[in-house]
Amino acid sequence: YNAGATLGDTLRSARAQTYRALEIVVVDDGSKDDTLRIARRQAAEDSRIRIVQQDHRGHSAARNRGIAESRGELIAPLDADDLWRPTKIERQVEALQAGGDRVGLVYTWFASVDEQGRIRSVGHRPTDCGDVLRSCCRGNLVGNGSGALMRKSAILECGGYDETLQGCEDLKLYTAIAERYHYAVVREHLTGYRQSNPDRAKAALAAL
Repeated sequence: YNAGATLGDTLRSARAQTYRALEIVVVDDGSKDDTLRIARRQAAEDSRIRIVQQDHRGHSAARNRGIAESRGELIAPLDADDLWRPTKIERQVEALQAGGDRVGLVYTWFASVDEQGRIRSVGHRPTDCGDVLRSCCRGNLVGNGSGALMRKSAILECGGYDETLQGCEDLKLYTAIAERYHYAVVREHLTGYRQSNPDRAKAALAAL
């Protein structure tokens, strides 16, 4: 929503993934700025991008719409002001495959970045994996809305993102998945979490 200042860089980071079999679903949640124009310009350059428009309903509803529109079996949410390193999805898919059917979510370490995408901190380094329900009850292992890769079936089993929440909706979903599945972790800072925008624009979701 109103993510024109950052969406271009965010989509370029998704398009640059070494794991090429991506379907990139951009949900425009009723933006009033140039978000839609930027998304359309990138879609003209990359046939993997598909744009969905809806009235402004909030980031949980936008994420759920993107999940519903996706055709793949894996979902990697990407908030419209965050960034991915090129190997993020490839490394997560490898970890998911290595973990087998019991793994429902793979997360990466994240780096905090500023408005220009410059790294501010790399302090996020949890190693929790397997049965992590107890750890999820203590805090958010993933740490943000853009670091997880999840099985779509697990998301749907847990009811998706809670659209009544305007904060911690990602933690609620992650914890629900942890009740039913194991976690795996990629111990690399492959997600860039931008914390400059208090509204946390939610416009892009990448799905495999």
